[in-house]
Amino acid sequence: PLADGGYLHSVRSFLLVLDREGRVLLAPKKESERVYSKETASVLTHMLKDVTTEGSAASLTLPELVETAGKTGTSGGGKNRIFIGYTPYYLGGILCTYGDGRAVTGRVHLSAFDAIMRALHDRLPEGDEGFDMAKGLRAVRVCRDSGKRCSALCHIDPRGDREITVLLKAGEVPSEECDCHVAFWYDGKGDGVVLEPALYGGIPLSRISLLKIEGRDFPVDIAVTDAEYTVRDMGDTAPSTRDEAYYASTLEKGHYVGKRADGGRPYNALSRSIVGEPDRGIFSPPSEREEGRIAPQAPKSDRLLPSAPQKRQKRRGPLERLLDLFS
Repeated sequence: PLADGGYLHSVRSFLLVLDREGRVLLAPKKESERVYSKETASVLTHMLKDVTTEGSAASLTLPELVETAGKTGTSGGGKNRIFIGYTPYYLGGILCTYGDGRAVTGRVHLSAFDAIMRALHDRLPEGDEGFDMAKGLRAVRVCRDSGKRCSALCHIDPRGDREITVLLKAGEVPSEECDCHVAFWYDGKGDGVVLEPALYGGIPLSRISLLKIEGRDFPVDIAVTDAEYTVRDMGDTAPSTRDEAYYASTLEKGHYVGKRADGGRPYNALSRSIVGEPDRGIFSPPSEREEGRIAPQAPKSDRLLPSAPQKRQKRRGPLERLLDLFS
């Protein structure tokens, strides 16, 4: 339904049955039902476009020809690799699996999808306008972690600038500023965060921002993508000096907050360049002068998407191309 503005169509097993003169003998009954609003379908399509340009399907070359949206998927410990994708013209899905249960490695599912869909789109008319998006949506810049307006701290996250552009309905545009990112000190030489800068005299420190996420609690130690970029209030508890999050010392046995997928030393481990012994887990807030070094970003205004895309040359549909065979 996302590929057609929110309409769910009935399944068809054939397109047409024609006689030798091209007369239609059988045609499937077309039934459709709206299951999403056009606005919701447009917002989701915009999100899924990012999957094909900077996400798990970024290896696709089809977006060079036509706007493409989609979602990858895996199951059974990598035994099944799936991709469902769509353009303004076609929707396609592919499942790669072995009959003997072996894991599927690499991006064979994306390569196969790319090859098939590029062949289907190799003769698109010039001036293609891409997906037909709903009217009145706003392109809004927000923090990808909080979904709120970006603060200056959102731009100094160690993973890179966290500002993204999303499509939102007029009534859903956020007004609050991100309160998820908090300022922190980082010691690059000591490969870790710094809680009390006074103990690191003479060591150059940099200002970064990390994610303050409270309440995250898992019964098993699982891999979580952003786990190594999180912080927690520790009260009077001494930080951990091991290769784990500095606040791991506050966690009770059997409680976890996530780890790196490769099991390596996390970014939020305590710096190894400790001068003296830290006796508490609070960190020193930056002074006004230090805060001034975090250059605030110039405000950027949101833009209203055009109400209607520029029209292109009408593309001949499957039925017209099929009838050409009999003309």
